[in-house]
Amino acid sequence: MTLRTRLLAGVLGIVVLLGLSGAGIAITQSRQLNDQLDRQLDAVADAAARAANQSVVEPGERAGPASFGSVFIAAVQPDGTLITLVQPLNDPDLRPDYVARRRYDEPTTIGTVAGDASNVRALTFEAGDRLLLVAVPTTDADESLRTLIVTQIVTGALVVFVLVLFSWWTIRHGLRPIRKMTESADAIAAGATDRRVEQPPGRTEAARLGRALNLMIDTTQGAEAQQRRFVADVSHELRTPLTTLQGYTALYEQGSLSEPAALDDAMRRINDEAGRMRRVVEQLLTLAHLDEHHPLELTTLNVGQILADLASDVGAIQPERNVEVDAPTGLTIEGDGDQIIQALTAITANALRYTPTDTPLVFRGLAGERSVRLEIEDHGRGIASADANRLFERFYRVDGSRNRTTGGNGLGLAIVASIITAHHGTHGVSQTPGGGATFWIEIPSRPNSESTATSRPLMSPVSVPTASATSSDS
Repeated sequence: MTLRTRLLAGVLGIVVLLGLSGAGIAITQSRQLNDQLDRQLDAVADAAARAANQSVVEPGERAGPASFGSVFIAAVQPDGTLITLVQPLNDPDLRPDYVARRRYDEPTTIGTVAGDASNVRALTFEAGDRLLLVAVPTTDADESLRTLIVTQIVTGALVVFVLVLFSWWTIRHGLRPIRKMTESADAIAAGATDRRVEQPPGRTEAARLGRALNLMIDTTQGAEAQQRRFVADVSHELRTPLTTLQGYTALYEQGSLSEPAALDDAMRRINDEAGRMRRVVEQLLTLAHLDEHHPLELTTLNVGQILADLASDVGAIQPERNVEVDAPTGLTIEGDGDQIIQALTAITANALRYTPTDTPLVFRGLAGERSVRLEIEDHGRGIASADANRLFERFYRVDGSRNRTTGGNGLGLAIVASIITAHHGTHGVSQTPGGGATFWIEIPSRPNSESTATSRPLMSPVSVPTASATSSDS
């Protein structure tokens, strides 16, 4: 059953309940009014019986007007005719429609043949040797009941109108857009990937749902496209070394590697290609592990010490490289030490690979209000803004070439992005004043951490060799 059918069924049920409750209230009120008239009849009958025993009222006389007020009293003759004894003051022409020789031992509603009242509540009883008929007009009770019924009808009509209006509004602005979204979703599931759900205007739940669905569809398609690119890049990364391995295997089978020198060179190339495959697989496993969002092993890390150790590693690799460390004393962050060092090492390796050895590097730590910023600054060729936006994507390389002779596989900075994201931080690259690129990461500050504002070099400059342009890699 659709939501629209359920809504209409609910509205119909409410209308039926309103009708039944209104009828129940009217019946209950009618009974209460009749009970009041019946009590009045009983009281009048007792008074009339006592009056009849004390004195005889002649036919046609108006007896006891002050005692009986708006009550009609008549004596019933043996032939069934009525002799009026008491006439109501507010309806002097009242005459009940009495059926000859009919007795009303219990209060009964009967009609009238004259007077303003259309019905009376009648009761017959013995008073001495006479049969008396007592009747009370139901005019006031009928008017009260009529007013109640009219009020209920008007109120019910207003309630039904509001319900119908609400149902129309709900169907138009709530259910109808959802139905259209369902149709669009079915079409997209059937293969119409270029289709989008219609977004209703405003801030309704349906509008929010439409925006969320379109965003989800766009995100899903983007993820699928990225996955296809990722699989294609992985395939290309592994195809080249596999082709090399197969080529040397074929040469060996053909006997072309009979010379020891040729065989040694072939084994060296096989080992290099196998190592490249191993590095690709290891980095892919690292990314997969990071994508699973395992809990971080958070510890307090001294930023200055981490940067100093990193500079020492650069000095061991490229002693001629000039490296400066600039960080406030006591600056700390909360993070997973192994992952933070892995991220900084990947950025540093990228700078070493793509900048000349005579260009200096600066490792910098900066304390902000809510985060700590770590920068690795070089003075190479720099990076174009168009490339900077995609530099941290998996397998992305600035030059777009597939040559792996001097470069990496484009996974290093992707690992950096995943690590920093896992730490709820941010990352990026900016132009270094005077030329070059500055890679930076920001990690949320340790609560209540305090660090001095002074900074100092933690070691003397060091150096190393490489290519002439900064590019994404590791």
